[in-house]
Amino acid sequence: MVLRRWIIRWAGYLLGLLVVANVAPEVVRFAEPSLAVPAALIMMVVDVTLKPVLYLIALPFSLITMGIFSLCINAWMLMLSAGLLPGFEISGFWGALLASLFILLISRIVRSLFRLEKKEIS
Repeated sequence: MVLRRWIIRWAGYLLGLLVVANVAPEVVRFAEPSLAVPAALIMMVVDVTLKPVLYLIALPFSLITMGIFSLCINAWMLMLSAGLLPGFEISGFWGALLASLFILLISRIVRSLFRLEKKEIS
């Protein structure tokens, strides 16, 4: 069950990266299209390992900005992922912010299609 969640999460990031790279090639660029596969894996590992720590550190800023600062953290995680993989480029912070919003939206849609979103307690 856990492996299924990881695969679906990775597929969401992969689909999001591919969509953003095709819709806005000036924002997200791959030297080769096949680099999207390891890029999605790196994004997933960075999200699982570093993002929770950064969210905890940035909690005061997120509270002050009512959660908007978390979008900046997402953009930085995308830029970090691009920095870890040669051939994967992001056009800058604003491009990363825009791309992270699209990737977030697409990955949420993929996860909801496979019912991986957290169930609400009623």
